[in-house]
Amino acid sequence: MRRTQLLQELRKMNFENALTLWSEQRLTQAEAARMLGICERTFRRYLARSEDDGLDGLIDKRLAQASPRKAPADEVMALRDRYRLRHIGCSVTRLSRHFALTPAPPVPASPTEQSGHAAWPPPRTRGRRRP
Repeated sequence: MRRTQLLQELRKMNFENALTLWSEQRLTQAEAARMLGICERTFRRYLARSEDDGLDGLIDKRLAQASPRKAPADEVMALRDRYRLRHIGCSVTRLSRHFALTPAPPVPASPTEQSGHAAWPPPRTRGRRRP
């Protein structure tokens, strides 16, 4: 069980305990919220969600969604196969260092830059140097 799933289950168990104490009128909403480590408004939100969907309504739905930054599976598999075929015996760390040290290819100058009409300005000096 992953840490996030464990925390979700713990939150459900603790809320269930606080809900029973609140429904028996042994705790106020403020005390129940303090027991859970949340504010009163969040406790009321949890109450509304638990009335609508039961305890499963407390589960954070964002955790079930895939990250938009996650690479597609076919791209990951292609990269893995390329690594296995071309770079046998080479560690990932060594490869990353190699490609980080490889200079980027030069960008060809545009026709306006070649003619001198759009030349880069001269570099700025470092200012006054103190002895």
